Amino acid sequence: MQLSPLPARPFGKIRNITLKIPGPGLPRSGSITFREGEDAKKAVEHLNGFELAGRAMKVTEELDQNEAAGPSL
Repeated sequence: MQLSPLPARPFGKIRNITLKIPGPGLPRSGSITFREGEDAKKAVEHLNGFELAGRAMKVTEELDQNEAAGPSL
């Protein structure tokens, strides 16, 4: 399978990345925590709907109540 390249735009410094890859046929998900909220907003604006491996990515901003470090997506 060939993956489409992600847009060549840096969105900012990342604090943490979490990937959830369950068994076959189940949806995959993950989250990226940026150090700055504005960086997370830029990533959402540019990546929501971006096609990756023939599927549109769903990217949203989410505030993590358990971590005061910064906004996630």
